[in-house]
Amino acid sequence: MSLEVAAGDRVLFLSRPALPVLEELSRRLDHGVVVCLTEAGAISLARREALHLENVLFVLAGSDEIPWQDGYFNWVVGPEGAPMTAEVRRVLHPEGRYVAGPSGSRGCGVVDVDKEGSDLLS
Repeated sequence: MSLEVAAGDRVLFLSRPALPVLEELSRRLDHGVVVCLTEAGAISLARREALHLENVLFVLAGSDEIPWQDGYFNWVVGPEGAPMTAEVRRVLHPEGRYVAGPSGSRGCGVVDVDKEGSDLLS
């Protein structure tokens, strides 16, 4: 499964995805944005690698305290097997999707769950 994003979607990665994933999403999200939560030791490198991507942001934060408004993201991509926390539910749009995959990024989705945490696709 891949993310079926629309041009204006807002995507949150709970961990830093591979650069080719970001490049593809950046291209497909003409008016949207990709936000990646990143650890302190990796944020400078991540920003340098993705400098050419105008709609990709790296934010120093963890999934336990996401610095965004309620219901902002259409998509949240997390690591495989990770539960959807209350904080992720808070920032996910009511019609948004939570996608869990290897390392939260590489495959862009092995398990797709709704906001209540039940499997929609496998």
